Amino acid sequence: MNGPIPCDIAKRRLESILPLHPPFHASYRSHAMKMINALRFAAVASAIAFSVNVWSQTSDAGSTQSATPSASTGSSKSTARKANRALSKKVSQALQKGGIDTNGMNVIAKNGAITLAGHAADGEQIDQAASIARGVDGVKSVKNVLTIQEGGQ
Repeated sequence: MNGPIPCDIAKRRLESILPLHPPFHASYRSHAMKMINALRFAAVASAIAFSVNVWSQTSDAGSTQSATPSASTGSSKSTARKANRALSKKVSQALQKGGIDTNGMNVIAKNGAITLAGHAADGEQIDQAASIARGVDGVKSVKNVLTIQEGGQ
């Protein structure tokens, strides 16, 4: 590392701040260095205390998840993803059968909750898309965030 190290910078600052009386200079410097070391120790101790606290919170969350077998957790996540994809596809097909242009439209499914995002040709198609999605078997709720597509897009 080129240049002065932080300890040298702190010493220079202390020397510029503290009076340099010959009989007291060494004691002031000694006291100041003790103060710097105490502050360093406090900073390191607080960093360690913070990291231990964060570590214990994340390990608590991990231990509650690890109470269930990891193989079933992985397979249940995989099963949920497959179910979400299937429901999303089912809603998209229903929209197409209902005469909705699904180009530029995203159908997002999560545990039976459907989000319709993107754009549609007009406000009527936006309302119709939401009502068609509500009628699909397995849909618990529909959040419609579709916007009207402007002519130039």
